[in-house]
Amino acid sequence: LVAWYRSSLPASAQPHVAVIVLGDIGRSPRMQYHATSLAKHGCEVSLIGYAGAQPTSDVLNNPRIHIRHIVPVDPPPSLPFTIRAGLKVLSLFLGLLRLLLSGPRFDVLLVQNPPAVPTLVIARLIATLQAASLIIDFHNFGYSLLALKLGETHLLVQAHLLYERVFGRMADDAFCVTVQMQSRLADRWNVRATPLHDRPAAMFRPTALQEQHVLFQKLRKEGLLDALSDWWPKEECETLF
Repeated sequence: LVAWYRSSLPASAQPHVAVIVLGDIGRSPRMQYHATSLAKHGCEVSLIGYAGAQPTSDVLNNPRIHIRHIVPVDPPPSLPFTIRAGLKVLSLFLGLLRLLLSGPRFDVLLVQNPPAVPTLVIARLIATLQAASLIIDFHNFGYSLLALKLGETHLLVQAHLLYERVFGRMADDAFCVTVQMQSRLADRWNVRATPLHDRPAAMFRPTALQEQHVLFQKLRKEGLLDALSDWWPKEECETLF
């Protein structure tokens, strides 16, 4: 059945990568950078996530990047947290599965973690069906974020930890954001990840001295200098006036 499904998918002339983030695409700069970098190197990219903030112009204006939105379902807030979470996970599972199966054949799936549920299991399933590679970009640990709400000993937190560790090991490759996370993934989960440090996009640049002067003059007029000096010595601010 898997072999038949693979043979039924049309082959693409260029490598096609699914960049998946179960979050607002416009507020996910790292995944946007992945998309633009892949497109720059000749890949077709499906950037999959929630609608919301506007992505960068580099993403919007690149003909190789195709944005595909997932529509999350928000259960009534009156329901208990576990039931609301379960319903949301189920809706995301079905929506993401439909979207990935109805699209083109992918050569690589690049997935942001967290959230791990239900992204990792669906990505692993699609990667297996389409003979694609699965790469996980670890930004954090999903179970630890859940523990902030439920406590480290909660059954759901322990189940999430097991799920995240198992599917983390099933990835073909992995990135992470720090060397410390690389060590933790290797020591505790036996996951080999390459640290890929964030760096600003080309649109960001040092602020010219004259622009700094105008900014701090405005801050002083609006009475915000005292608040700023809580983390930046006031005498250093005043040298810019």
